Amino acid sequence: MQRGLARPHAVGLSDYQTIMDSNKLTVGVFIPCCIDQYSPNTAARMTQLLARHGVDCNYPEKLTCCGRLLHECGDTKGARKLGERMMDAFRHERYVVSCGSGCAAYVKTRFGQLFADSDRWQECRQLADKMYDISDFLCHVVPYMPSDKGYNHTVAYVDHSPTLRDYKLKEEPRQLLGQVKGLRLVDLGEPALTCGDNELFNNYFEAIGSELGRQVLASAIGAGADTITSSDPACVLHLRACARKHGLAIKCRHLVDLL
Repeated sequence: MQRGLARPHAVGLSDYQTIMDSNKLTVGVFIPCCIDQYSPNTAARMTQLLARHGVDCNYPEKLTCCGRLLHECGDTKGARKLGERMMDAFRHERYVVSCGSGCAAYVKTRFGQLFADSDRWQECRQLADKMYDISDFLCHVVPYMPSDKGYNHTVAYVDHSPTLRDYKLKEEPRQLLGQVKGLRLVDLGEPALTCGDNELFNNYFEAIGSELGRQVLASAIGAGADTITSSDPACVLHLRACARKHGLAIKCRHLVDLL
């Protein structure tokens, strides 16, 4: 070796790991209040799903709710307070990923009503732009990689009406389910049935909401499904309650739990 020339550094496994870690994508994670209270395992599975795709998660533990229900009940002041807390929590995140498509739809499309005449309008729009439902994120940001385990069942996907209306999220969940090994996806037909729990409808019209849920479940069973799923946790919880109430033998699982 010529004098004055440094010996090339041999790149080892630790160096590659350092490079990979430095290039990892980190996202903010928003956990809806109904997931936090009634289905925390779904939240844990979402972080595991993202980790499997090389994505690190930042979960602000003091964040409790997006304020959607307060907004729908007319409590603008309360909804704005929670909205400001969300903007503060995710100010430095490039992406915010949620396992509640209804909450994501609210932030993306109706959140702005709270801050239209506010000096935080720009922050509001920035949060809306970087908010993703998990199915949207795995279709358009980080390509979904199916697990080798698979799910050998017949599954019906039910659209959550506010998600479909406000977010226009329709094909992404179906696209992901179609990649799951062993899963057979069946269509509930058009026009798509509503589960009956959209926004606060079921709180005020429980009998109608229960009947709509029964019809969705019966339609899924009639199509040969043994499992029904949705991207919105409130929809899943409502259908699960309807299945118990009407004695229908069908599993009701969140999209994340299947993926």
